[in-house]
Amino acid sequence: MDIQSKCLEVETQRGWKQRELAKALGITEANLSSARKGRRPLPAHALAKLERLRGVDDRSIVDEIIRTA
Repeated sequence: MDIQSKCLEVETQRGWKQRELAKALGITEANLSSARKGRRPLPAHALAKLERLRGVDDRSIVDEIIRTA
């Protein structure tokens, strides 16, 4: 699943807008927008937070970060 799909999943589940998700991830809305469009990678800390918001376990998060590094 790509970053855009993961973001949409969390936003839909929580009733959030992009700015609320960016705040929860600890990044700017502009950085989140760029990551969603594939222009820049999502920082590891933000990716970990996004996965936790999706309910993914920590081991899977580590595997994802390693895979995308």
